[in-house]
Amino acid sequence: MLILNSGGFNEKLFSFCKENILKNYATINSCIIPTAAKTPKLKRDSEVGTREYLSNKNIKNSNLFDFEYSDTIYLLYQYNFIIINGGNPFNLLYYVKKKKAENILLEIGNTNKIIVGISAGALLFTSGVHYIEEWYDLMGFPKSHGNVIGLKDLSGLIYKDLILFPHYDSFLKQNKNLEDELKMIEVRDKVSIHRLTDDKSIYFEEGKMIEI
Repeated sequence: MLILNSGGFNEKLFSFCKENILKNYATINSCIIPTAAKTPKLKRDSEVGTREYLSNKNIKNSNLFDFEYSDTIYLLYQYNFIIINGGNPFNLLYYVKKKKAENILLEIGNTNKIIVGISAGALLFTSGVHYIEEWYDLMGFPKSHGNVIGLKDLSGLIYKDLILFPHYDSFLKQNKNLEDELKMIEVRDKVSIHRLTDDKSIYFEEGKMIEI
């Protein structure tokens, strides 16, 4: 199962993950992926924050997997709870593609194991990566937040044909014109953009989008 999330774990999301994993497995084997973070310090902060959260939930042994440095991508098969943290979506997609890990992630996402993609980790699985720099411009983000790694193939893993805009509620507070600007993109390109707020997560069951 693949869960797309915007603002990180909350009680409702964690309880949903735990319940569904323990339906099928005796224990939870978790893995934290901080690849989207742009610097070693940010990666460390990403890992430590998630590890502490899981530890407080009695999941004591969470392993680290970084697509930038780890070549043995088949090791991902041993985990039933994979958390792909946020950061720069271009960095994340670049290293996933470089390690040719697309099919492994999609395969795991289609089992009863759980992948939670948070922010950039959610965007990884969508069909709207090519919109991200335009959205950054709408938000006034500096170019250093964008595709500085030089990713040329902007096609996401496309678990579902979905254009996802995370952090919608937070970004709307920063840009009061955001909704009008997103509507203009939708009309211009004849697309639908799913606004995901920081308190919500979504997954798919029998082709239907379900909100957590």
